[in-house]
Amino acid sequence: MMEERPDGMPTIPSRSIQERSNAAHISTPGSMLSQAVGTLSTIDQQEEVYTGASHWATILDDIQHIKEELSQDRSPSIDIIPDGPTPGTPTETSTLPRVSLLSSATCLTKDQILAAIPPRNITDRLISHFFNTFELGSYFLDRNTFLSEYSSFLVDTSTASIPWLGLLSSALTVSAFFQEQEAKLSGGNIQALEEKVQLYRKLTIDCLISSDYLRPKRYTIETMALHFAVEQRINTDSDINCWLLVGVIIRIALRMGLHRDPSHWPNILPLAAEQRRRLWIIFYQIDFFTSTQVGLPRIIKDAETDVSLPIHILDRDLTVEQRSMPPPRLQTESSPLLHILQRHAVIKIAAEIYDATEAAAPALDLVYTLGAKLDSVIDTIPTHLRWVPLHENLGDDPMTMLQRIQLDILVCKAVYILHRRSFLNRGSAVANEESNAKCVEAAIAILNHQQRLHEETQPGGLMFSIRHKVTSALSQEFLQATMMLCFALNRSNESHSGEDDSSALRRHGEIVNTLRAANLLWENHTAYSHEARKAASAIQIVLGRDSAKKLSDDSASLFASADGTPQTQFPAAPFDLDYDMTFDPSFDDFGNIATFGNIWDDFMKV
Repeated sequence: MMEERPDGMPTIPSRSIQERSNAAHISTPGSMLSQAVGTLSTIDQQEEVYTGASHWATILDDIQHIKEELSQDRSPSIDIIPDGPTPGTPTETSTLPRVSLLSSATCLTKDQILAAIPPRNITDRLISHFFNTFELGSYFLDRNTFLSEYSSFLVDTSTASIPWLGLLSSALTVSAFFQEQEAKLSGGNIQALEEKVQLYRKLTIDCLISSDYLRPKRYTIETMALHFAVEQRINTDSDINCWLLVGVIIRIALRMGLHRDPSHWPNILPLAAEQRRRLWIIFYQIDFFTSTQVGLPRIIKDAETDVSLPIHILDRDLTVEQRSMPPPRLQTESSPLLHILQRHAVIKIAAEIYDATEAAAPALDLVYTLGAKLDSVIDTIPTHLRWVPLHENLGDDPMTMLQRIQLDILVCKAVYILHRRSFLNRGSAVANEESNAKCVEAAIAILNHQQRLHEETQPGGLMFSIRHKVTSALSQEFLQATMMLCFALNRSNESHSGEDDSSALRRHGEIVNTLRAANLLWENHTAYSHEARKAASAIQIVLGRDSAKKLSDDSASLFASADGTPQTQFPAAPFDLDYDMTFDPSFDDFGNIATFGNIWDDFMKV
């Protein structure tokens, strides 16, 4: 007999294939469901496992006469095969811990984990701060459910499972991290807060490893999502480790069947179904952002997922016990979820563009088709979320202003991903001119937003109160825009090549001024960001050579002969994209610049 867990997921008392089949085949007669979507099972009332329709076990379930015979055999050989020994624990044939690339730490006991949890007066404040500061907190977790579980934990700590303790630790980490950021921005003492962040961060990892996160249970995926939320903010520069971590999280989500819409399994209650949809859409967006940051393929394949979008509702609209979905809220009612939903449409087409252009330059017809799709999505953005100058909406709240900027940056990102290969092509085909103009325009718009965010997050600025929410993730878009303008300015100055980048020439002064402003901002971060140093170096190189070329052109005109032929030339050194470069020592005003490195190669990847 199937029971239901508090979160609405089906609970399967036995691990036999027969009972696993019965648990999954709950919405259509016979074997039609498993052929269409596979099976979703719960092992030992804990581990959630999705098995695709093409898996041998699912196919075996659909062979009726074999399934009937297996149902009479309870030998261990036909049980669901465990995924192997727990990482970090001894195997049957060895007394040594199993070494795992993903989890090679020592497993802590539950008592050791409980001993590391801070006292209630600290956890109470951190949990309150978590839900009131981290808007996405209620997006990852149902506030009412978590607070109820937290109250039970305070009454009797022994009732909490290690996975739930991991969830608690991850929430404490997020909260402590935001407190640290607030203290840092206000000039407070952050050493104690930094130590707390590291303590809770390590405790989260200990809980994940001790609960064997590679075999996901309830709370596992939420804990990993919150863990990533801190990891990607701690790393100022784009970090391949974050991309690898996202890969692990997404594969665990696939293992749990989050890529299939929960409507396939009616026993999943509405609240649990919405939480699964919310998590999946977040993972989809994180996959896009981290992949484009490191210039590597996305992990999620759109053709293999059928998850519907979560509906726009507030926390109070849906409870654990409800068996039907409430009506969606109006698009004019602001919420963190609404912003996620609005940007998802842009990310969806941007991901399609990235997939089509990541390996090679797309055909011109495909560029036009994808461009039309992008324009269509942009047209669907509600008026109140479209970018307008800040002075035209001074009565809006700071978060709405920030979300408009973020959405516009995302649109610009999609534009330059679509046109970047034509933009970087040195050919002089007429078709490239449109791509050049669009990329230059997008880059200028993004760097104008960078300047705007910097100004408005200063004391007295419109966004000063939410300055800690301007995450380092945006720096990747600013970096890309910087490289595009450096590339455009450098190419327009390569007169020896005979190229005519008219879009850059027409906006030469605007490009130079934008890069000068961006350079000041990048220099503010060079002390702790390698990428900021590279960006500042790139700007100084191209601006220096632009000044040298201008001086050369002016001098050539001054000393021209009567027939117009220059008598003296002052050629600027070419901006070689194939070798490491050091800053031209003749421009001493810019100070000591380290080796420039292959920043152009990095740009070509994205």
